[in-house]
Amino acid sequence: MLTVDVDGQAYHVTVAFGDTKNTAPAATTAPAPATAQPAAAPASAGAGNEVLSPLEGKFFLVKNASETPLKVGDTVKEGDVLCYVEAMKTYNAVRSEFSGTITSINYAAGDAVSEDDILMTIQ
Repeated sequence: MLTVDVDGQAYHVTVAFGDTKNTAPAATTAPAPATAQPAAAPASAGAGNEVLSPLEGKFFLVKNASETPLKVGDTVKEGDVLCYVEAMKTYNAVRSEFSGTITSINYAAGDAVSEDDILMTIQ
Protein backbone atom coordinates (compact mmCIF):
# COMPACT_ATOMS: atom_id res chain seq x y z
CA MET A 1 0.00 0.00 0.00
CA LEU A 2 1.32 3.42 -0.93
CA THR A 3 0.28 6.89 0.13
CA VAL A 4 -0.09 9.36 -2.74
CA ASP A 5 -0.42 13.11 -2.22
CA VAL A 6 -2.69 14.94 -4.69
CA ASP A 7 -2.93 18.70 -4.20
CA GLY A 8 -2.21 18.36 -0.49
CA GLN A 9 -4.71 15.51 0.03
CA ALA A 10 -3.22 12.08 0.92
CA TYR A 11 -4.76 8.89 -0.53
CA HIS A 12 -3.91 5.24 0.19
CA VAL A 13 -3.52 3.22 -3.02
CA THR A 14 -2.59 -0.35 -3.87
CA VAL A 15 -0.43 -1.05 -6.91
CA ALA A 16 -0.62 -4.45 -8.64
CA PHE A 17 1.18 -5.94 -11.62
CA GLY A 18 -0.13 -8.76 -13.80
CA ASP A 19 -2.85 -11.10 -12.56
CA THR A 20 -4.74 -9.24 -9.83
CA LYS A 21 -7.36 -11.88 -9.00
CA ASN A 22 -5.16 -13.20 -6.14
CA THR A 23 -4.66 -9.80 -4.52
CA ALA A 24 -6.67 -7.96 -1.90
CA PRO A 25 -9.46 -5.66 -3.09
CA ALA A 26 -8.51 -2.09 -3.92
CA ALA A 27 -8.47 0.44 -1.13
CA THR A 28 -11.31 2.88 -0.86
CA THR A 29 -10.82 6.38 -2.22
CA ALA A 30 -11.38 7.92 1.20
CA PRO A 31 -8.67 10.43 2.05
CA ALA A 32 -5.89 9.30 4.35
CA PRO A 33 -5.19 11.12 7.58
CA ALA A 34 -3.01 14.21 7.24
CA THR A 35 -0.23 12.41 9.14
CA ALA A 36 0.16 9.65 6.53
CA GLN A 37 3.68 8.37 5.97
CA PRO A 38 5.48 9.26 2.73
CA ALA A 39 5.36 6.97 -0.31
CA ALA A 40 9.17 6.61 -0.35
CA ALA A 41 9.08 3.32 1.59
CA PRO A 42 6.12 1.12 0.65
CA ALA A 43 4.90 -1.25 3.31
CA SER A 44 4.89 -4.99 2.76
CA ALA A 45 1.42 -6.15 1.74
CA GLY A 46 1.92 -9.79 2.73
CA ALA A 47 3.43 -11.72 5.62
CA GLY A 48 6.65 -13.64 5.16
CA ASN A 49 10.26 -13.13 4.12
CA GLU A 50 11.12 -9.81 2.53
CA VAL A 51 13.15 -9.60 -0.68
CA LEU A 52 15.26 -6.45 -0.50
CA SER A 53 16.75 -4.43 -3.33
CA PRO A 54 20.53 -4.97 -3.46
CA LEU A 55 21.13 -1.51 -4.97
CA GLU A 56 19.49 1.68 -6.22
CA GLY A 57 17.98 1.53 -9.71
CA LYS A 58 14.82 0.66 -11.62
CA PHE A 59 12.68 -2.39 -10.82
CA PHE A 60 11.74 -4.92 -13.54
CA LEU A 61 10.15 -8.37 -13.27
CA VAL A 62 11.71 -9.41 -16.61
CA LYS A 63 14.59 -8.10 -18.68
CA ASN A 64 13.19 -9.02 -22.10
CA ALA A 65 9.83 -9.84 -23.68
CA SER A 66 10.57 -13.59 -23.99
CA GLU A 67 10.52 -14.07 -20.20
CA THR A 68 7.34 -14.65 -18.20
CA PRO A 69 6.96 -12.30 -15.20
CA LEU A 70 6.26 -13.73 -11.76
CA LYS A 71 2.99 -12.77 -10.09
CA VAL A 72 1.41 -12.97 -6.65
CA GLY A 73 0.62 -16.62 -5.89
CA ASP A 74 3.54 -18.07 -7.88
CA THR A 75 5.77 -20.60 -6.10
CA VAL A 76 9.54 -20.04 -6.17
CA LYS A 77 12.55 -22.08 -5.07
CA GLU A 78 15.75 -20.92 -3.42
CA GLY A 79 18.06 -19.55 -6.13
CA ASP A 80 15.29 -18.67 -8.63
CA VAL A 81 15.54 -15.26 -10.35
CA LEU A 82 12.68 -13.16 -8.97
CA CYS A 83 13.26 -9.81 -10.66
CA TYR A 84 15.91 -7.37 -11.83
CA VAL A 85 17.19 -4.01 -10.67
CA GLU A 86 18.60 -2.03 -13.61
CA ALA A 87 21.43 0.34 -12.75
CA MET A 88 23.78 2.00 -15.24
CA LYS A 89 22.26 -0.02 -18.14
CA THR A 90 23.02 -3.33 -16.40
CA TYR A 91 20.26 -5.70 -15.28
CA ASN A 92 21.18 -7.12 -11.86
CA ALA A 93 19.30 -10.35 -11.12
CA VAL A 94 17.66 -10.61 -7.69
CA ARG A 95 17.55 -14.27 -6.64
CA SER A 96 15.39 -15.85 -3.96
CA GLU A 97 17.14 -16.72 -0.71
CA PHE A 98 14.28 -19.05 0.28
CA SER A 99 11.50 -21.19 -1.19
CA GLY A 100 7.83 -20.30 -0.90
CA THR A 101 4.91 -18.47 -2.48
CA ILE A 102 4.99 -14.82 -3.55
CA THR A 103 2.50 -12.92 -1.36
CA SER A 104 3.21 -9.38 -2.60
CA ILE A 105 5.04 -7.49 -5.34
CA ASN A 106 5.55 -3.91 -4.21
CA TYR A 107 6.67 -2.16 -7.42
CA ALA A 108 5.63 -1.94 -11.07
CA ALA A 109 8.02 -2.23 -14.02
CA GLY A 110 10.25 0.83 -14.28
CA ASP A 111 9.65 2.11 -10.75
CA ALA A 112 12.69 3.63 -9.05
CA VAL A 113 13.92 1.68 -6.01
CA SER A 114 16.56 2.41 -3.40
CA GLU A 115 18.93 0.00 -1.74
CA ASP A 116 17.13 -2.16 0.87
CA ASP A 117 13.61 -1.30 -0.39
CA ILE A 118 11.23 -4.27 -0.03
CA LEU A 119 10.69 -5.49 -3.61
CA MET A 120 8.42 -8.44 -2.78
CA THR A 121 7.44 -10.78 0.02
CA ILE A 122 7.62 -14.60 -0.02
CA GLN A 123 5.84 -16.79 2.51
